[in-house]
Amino acid sequence: MRSTNPGLLKQLRRPGARKLIIAGVSTEVCLALPAIFATGTGYEAYAIIDASGTFSETKRVTGLMRMVQAGVIVVDYATVAVEMLKDNASPKAGALYGALDMPFAGLVGQLAGAFANDR
Repeated sequence: MRSTNPGLLKQLRRPGARKLIIAGVSTEVCLALPAIFATGTGYEAYAIIDASGTFSETKRVTGLMRMVQAGVIVVDYATVAVEMLKDNASPKAGALYGALDMPFAGLVGQLAGAFANDR
């Protein structure tokens, strides 16, 4: 994997590092190219689509299609954060949902806290 950051390469090469979460300034280049490359070298690449931008709808759509063709997992930032949580009953759920800045996040965090207290 090519990078100008030796620390990043060291982290990527450590045993067990097989998943990457990637965002970029432009969806079709800054996001798609590293995600496609990572997928081709055996990583599970998660392309965070709403944390990436572009300059036209055509570029966004073609970038998305190309990533999907290459096996990149296209996802939004909230979904990937919740997937990392693994369980809404986690003590970290309230803080995570609060940090997501979504209208329902406060309610979900409160529910997760209430259910955690019942255990």
